[in-house]
Amino acid sequence: MDASHFKDGIPKARQTVISFLHFGVGPRNYFGMHFAMVEMKMAVCSKVQKFRFFPIKETLDNLRFQNGFQLVLQPIHTMLGTELYQ
Repeated sequence: MDASHFKDGIPKARQTVISFLHFGVGPRNYFGMHFAMVEMKMAVCSKVQKFRFFPIKETLDNLRFQNGFQLVLQPIHTMLGTELYQ
């Protein structure tokens, strides 16, 4: 590639409003945000693994779910007991 190609700067077609956004925003979203989210999920999982979850007398026999299209179903008003693994 010839250096004279850039003598007039970046071509107008490539200059957009989002070209000058910082790392955390826009098309070049900083990968550190995604890495931090993965680390947070791993930290939560490592803590949750230390507990045992079990039904208690307040736990409903027939769970009701929220209406709507969701990839993860969330039960409404569910109670569980927890105890620390020994």
